[in-house]
Amino acid sequence: MALTLSEDAKNELLDEIDQNYITKVWATIVLCTPKMLAYAIDPKPKRMQWMNTYAYIGLTETHFNIVTLSSLNVTVPTGRFSIPFQDIEQLDILKKAFKYVVTFKLQGELVRINFSLTAIGINVKDQLRNVQMLIEKLEEK
Repeated sequence: MALTLSEDAKNELLDEIDQNYITKVWATIVLCTPKMLAYAIDPKPKRMQWMNTYAYIGLTETHFNIVTLSSLNVTVPTGRFSIPFQDIEQLDILKKAFKYVVTFKLQGELVRINFSLTAIGINVKDQLRNVQMLIEKLEEK
């Protein structure tokens, strides 16, 4: 696995959760809630930061899957989460110059994720197209 965010790592880590993705992207979880632990796939997720955490995110027809990464070594996953769309409340999407900011609530608590439209300096392919597809699908939900 590469020492940076990469297409191979994104696919490998997300495919451990599900194989049927509409789209997969990398993102930064700017603000999170401990309520997300209720959606953990790992029985004991490693220590996860609740602010400014890199993540790979995959969208299926029914779930928002997230693999969080260590801030010290992005090749190390710190948690795997699968959130059913029915549990996402008050979804808000804001387009900024070089990113989308997606905000929603889980069990009444705020989650904010930045989806960069560029992938400069990392080996993730088609980030712009994949983020646009993710946003379109979220807007349909």
